[in-house]
Amino acid sequence: MPSGKTNMKLVKQLLQPLLLVAALSAGPVFAQPVPNDALYQQLGGQPGLVRLMDDFMARLLADPVWRGVDLPRGDGGPVLLIPGFLAGDQSLSVMASWLRKLGHTPKRAGISFNVACSDIAVDRLSQVLLHANLTSGRPVAVSPQAAGRPL
Repeated sequence: MPSGKTNMKLVKQLLQPLLLVAALSAGPVFAQPVPNDALYQQLGGQPGLVRLMDDFMARLLADPVWRGVDLPRGDGGPVLLIPGFLAGDQSLSVMASWLRKLGHTPKRAGISFNVACSDIAVDRLSQVLLHANLTSGRPVAVSPQAAGRPL
């Protein structure tokens, strides 16, 4: 049986390309111009955005996919959720809730605000991934997010 050190090295090797793809798909975040606030004003400012989000959540909660209608059930296996750039674990709470409802076991990456350099992120995610594998005794599915969508 491989040692924990060997497992950690293998996990890091597997995660590095995944994180590179996530970073590249996020695009040139800092090169984008400052947006015009015309759309914000057209939506009604903060009260308009609150109404928009309330409507979005109402539609989401009414959707058959959210309720798990005709979807296959998970077998309790762990799923590591990795937040995208500038996001944290909390940003994936709705997804974690949905996965749990479908019979999966979502695991948080332990990231409060995803701005760390890739070496630090790989080290942290390697530890979380290995821990999830060792505690469950099962392979861990990984769901990284990039630019607001699963990768």
